[in-house]
Amino acid sequence: MRSLQLAFRFLPLLALSIGALPTSAQALSMVFTSIDYPSATQTHAHAINNSSLIVGQIVMGGVEHGFTRDNSGNYSSYDAPSPGAGRNVTATTLSGVNSNGETVGYYKVTSPNQTFGLWNGAGFTSLQYPSINDTRAFGINDSQVIVGKYKDSGGVEHGYTYSNSSFTNIDAQITYPNATNIKANGINNSGLIVGEFADSGGALHGFLLSGGNFTLIDVNLPGAVNTSPTGINNMGWIVGSYFIGSVEHSFVNIGGVFTSFDYTGSISSSAKGLNDLGQIVGEYTDVNGVAHGYLAQIPAPDTLWLFSIGLIGLVAYSKRVARA
Repeated sequence: MRSLQLAFRFLPLLALSIGALPTSAQALSMVFTSIDYPSATQTHAHAINNSSLIVGQIVMGGVEHGFTRDNSGNYSSYDAPSPGAGRNVTATTLSGVNSNGETVGYYKVTSPNQTFGLWNGAGFTSLQYPSINDTRAFGINDSQVIVGKYKDSGGVEHGYTYSNSSFTNIDAQITYPNATNIKANGINNSGLIVGEFADSGGALHGFLLSGGNFTLIDVNLPGAVNTSPTGINNMGWIVGSYFIGSVEHSFVNIGGVFTSFDYTGSISSSAKGLNDLGQIVGEYTDVNGVAHGYLAQIPAPDTLWLFSIGLIGLVAYSKRVARA
């Protein structure tokens, strides 16, 4: 009852905040920073937490490595430890990070060729969906729930969650007709999951899962196809990419409004992750065909930030009251 009374106190602020939501691409003026790991030939930024710790993948000497960048701009590289038995690690990617600095990703080994999910709990741990040779982890929340995909022996991709040492296939929750090649790409602290799937014609669509309930996500801008949501923050803002023709573009969805954006001067871009401070990370391709990471800042209206912060506090308070 107390949590319900408190919720009504937020209604005036909610009304103000809805009025402050952006209604067009012009309402969001992004401030960009290029992310380039020293001496790397390619940099891909995949996720960012609320401490502005960025994780991703770099290419140096033709080899893929994981990397981190802290909020002071300091870089570190990471390679998954060798699993032994004569198998060598040939590539490492970091693809998700939570507020505690715990990371997830995946790595590849030889003899035989396998791809394992990778996560940093109490030391780095390999994840392998039962009887599967290709498992990848893409996102993690503060409760250590991990999302990702695995590929079966027929080459079909399936989405999963991993929690308390147990995998759960999420394919049945994607209720779109004939959905296939499902990937779970991001998860927030409320357990909301975003990802993508292919329809019977091979076109990509996005999805949101809330308590197992499916919502279709398709960028509704003119000419937009192949929507791929990749990240969701604790305010429910979603980022990802879509195509117009053969060109990929970044998008952010705030309050149901899609906004398209691209790194200035790039020929293509894709947003990968975001935090609760309105910071978005992703990657872009320059006119020479070189891949770089980017950091974008959304200068959102003050009322929107105030509502968002208040709403997170309200949800947390309500959960504590419910447990009392």
